[in-house]
Amino acid sequence: GIGDPSEDGNADVAVGAPGHTTNRGKVSLFSGDDHAVLQRINGDTAGDRFGEAIAGGDFTIGTTKSPYMAIGAPHNGPPRTDAGRIRLYTRNHTTAACATTVCAGIFVNGGNAGDEFGSALAIGQIIGTVHPELLVGTPRAGNNGVEAGAVYMYELSNTSLGPTFFG
Repeated sequence: GIGDPSEDGNADVAVGAPGHTTNRGKVSLFSGDDHAVLQRINGDTAGDRFGEAIAGGDFTIGTTKSPYMAIGAPHNGPPRTDAGRIRLYTRNHTTAACATTVCAGIFVNGGNAGDEFGSALAIGQIIGTVHPELLVGTPRAGNNGVEAGAVYMYELSNTSLGPTFFG
């Protein structure tokens, strides 16, 4: 479940297909009302495995309900092989160029080759601020030893890096 970006009163669903088209990956959004395809989002390049991890939900910011969805591509390549990448999407009625259910926002690249940044994702209001936070799992990060892993927290109000938890 990813909240209700179609705004029809029913929770919608995102399904990842990380092996699609030579592991480029894609994510399909389905209506919670009639199960129709709302949108398909393709990964960047072969081998990225876009859609291996997905997290989303609706969050009320002030008086506005905003859906957020993050998609991981843990094997995203250049500039570093398998460093990983996440892309954040939201519903944006104010951008005329975005006529789809969700619109691409920011993306964040993993820091080191082989980290597989974006292998696991979670979104929630974790630290009690107005905006939700995004947790990004990086199972092969080596900060505390070979492949000890790490979880990075990003504040979605400005995508600043918050606390980091090392394995």
